[in-house]
Amino acid sequence: MLIDWHVHINDPKFLGPPWWSHTVPMTVEHALAAHELIGLDRTVISNAVHYIRHMKTDKEIVAALESSNRHLAACRDKHPDKFVCMATCIPGGGDAYWRELERAVKEDDARAVIINSSHHGHYPDEDAAKPFFKLVTDLDIPVFIHPGDATTPAMADYRLASSIGRPADNCLSLARLIVRGIFEQFPTLKLVGSTWAAASAK
Repeated sequence: MLIDWHVHINDPKFLGPPWWSHTVPMTVEHALAAHELIGLDRTVISNAVHYIRHMKTDKEIVAALESSNRHLAACRDKHPDKFVCMATCIPGGGDAYWRELERAVKEDDARAVIINSSHHGHYPDEDAAKPFFKLVTDLDIPVFIHPGDATTPAMADYRLASSIGRPADNCLSLARLIVRGIFEQFPTLKLVGSTWAAASAK
């Protein structure tokens, strides 16, 4: 079976300014086209929700996560022979975040969860994220760790945030999970670390 584990579909509510400064190609139409072009058996769809970095309150962020999770489930329901969906969560966010993840798994049949390597400077090895790891092991779903938005002023030029900052943050996040002993604390945890390839600039 040929499966693409890493295909993003953005929530239509968050296309264009102020969330994106350019056209966003992460649409269900493009995902379907790629599925057919490559001859996939299944495409696992997700959303890294990088736009939530612009949001100020937990209420706003959780609402955005729920909107994305429901949109991905709707895309899957329209194409059940092609798509499997992941929910999105912030590991250390708190009860509202974990309730939304549990809802997405139990009600929307999300088969995994995608998290970013960091969010606003917080990493998933922190104590605040332990209830998240307890939940995902209880639900028996894989966790896909994806590069976060590791943009700093020094990386704003030359797309260095994409080519250096984000993969470096992913490596840092994975290393912190290992050194902190998260895999020993949650021995049944299923974690997938993404790889990151950046196109060279011309």
